[in-house]
Amino acid sequence: MRFALIAILAGCSLASSERGVPLTVTATARDRGVVLVADRPFGSVACSYRAAAQPVDSAKSYRMVWWAQCPDDAHCTASVRYGDSSRLVTNDGPAPLAPGVCYTCLLNGDDGGGDVSFAVAADGSVSRCDPNATP
Repeated sequence: MRFALIAILAGCSLASSERGVPLTVTATARDRGVVLVADRPFGSVACSYRAAAQPVDSAKSYRMVWWAQCPDDAHCTASVRYGDSSRLVTNDGPAPLAPGVCYTCLLNGDDGGGDVSFAVAADGSVSRCDPNATP
């Protein structure tokens, strides 16, 4: 079910980016958490990571850690803290972010979607990473 949701959100992101300009998305460390920031408002976010020992093109290779959307299908925000459910609707809490794992978050906006891949270090800092590298 979770993979299906990220596939749907990814499809929406890819389809909408063909219609418009993709979102520019960054991930930053802020107040002992990760904040996702886009250059324009978005309506949904889905975050996952690639599991070890699985081919990149396998549906089994990705694990959803968090997804959320704005109420009423609106594009309500240009930034969100990972796991924040105060402004976005989600069906479950986020999985903790493990140090050294490469996560990818897809955001979907009115004119297009965008993504960012990042890893969190043990000290809480955030850096970009390659989601296709072998975990």
